[in-house]
Amino acid sequence: MRSGGHRARPAWLCAMVALAAGPIATAEPTAPTCRPPCDEPAVFALAVELAAVADATTEALTAAAVALAAAADDQQVKPSVVGGLPLHALPKVFGGHGLPALRSALAATVLGGAPVTERDGFADVVAIDTAAGALCTGIAVGPRTILTAAHCGPARQIRPRTGPPIAVIARAVAPARADAAALTLATPLAVAPRPRARGFDDPSDGRVRVIGFGADDPSGARGAGAARWGELYVDDWRCDGARAATTGCRPGLEVIIPATGVDACRGDSGGPLVDWRDGGWRLLGLTSRGLPGARTPCGHGGIYVHVGPLADWLDSQTEVP
Repeated sequence: MRSGGHRARPAWLCAMVALAAGPIATAEPTAPTCRPPCDEPAVFALAVELAAVADATTEALTAAAVALAAAADDQQVKPSVVGGLPLHALPKVFGGHGLPALRSALAATVLGGAPVTERDGFADVVAIDTAAGALCTGIAVGPRTILTAAHCGPARQIRPRTGPPIAVIARAVAPARADAAALTLATPLAVAPRPRARGFDDPSDGRVRVIGFGADDPSGARGAGAARWGELYVDDWRCDGARAATTGCRPGLEVIIPATGVDACRGDSGGPLVDWRDGGWRLLGLTSRGLPGARTPCGHGGIYVHVGPLADWLDSQTEVP
């Protein structure tokens, strides 16, 4: 809490306010840079907040940015980078232009993974074209409902691996500021939704698969657009108080998977994390963001949203007619 008196707003927050208020650019945004130490997970939380209102008017965005700046003052946020954003906090989004590029620049195909084939299944995993011109990944959880990351922002359409694109007509963000959002489709997607975790379960055999349409090199700059999957090995993945203090993960909602040679990358944001249960792949989580201390956007492990705590909310979203 504020101890008294008025403190100058950090320069990076001023830059966010200016970006929200300014005109939409047409050039590709400059990739953010980072000088160690890059240890400010609060930046990501603020970016998710801005993404939640990104489909409002410019005036509303400006007001939201100012409100976030004031909240950050109260919390005494001290970013590691002035006028930029810590590299580790980048959500794993690929591309983007203009004002919504606050998400895109803040904002993973799978690094070290293999191409998804028809035999693998995963027809319910789709590419998402965001309103910002960026790429994310999502998974069908109902005939007309796609689950993805909230920080991807509003979406224009989804692209299944087979068949034409389908327009997105509505978006709902998960409660408790979880990095998850449900997209409503104009027409149903002809796939059967897979089972999903109902509680905060661990993987059944210590292994999970991550699937996405993002980049496949550590820089996050190449290979996006084709679906790939990678296998990750999980031991103690739950977020506790100590990990929350060092990574910004959220206990009871998010999990951590360190670098294992396979990692999500830019464009995989919102892509599913699945485990093998009862003879099939079960939805366990969603790709959110990278771990602190990374010197490249991909390859250093990541933070994932567990879908178990969101079960009731997901039920309400899949009831959309």
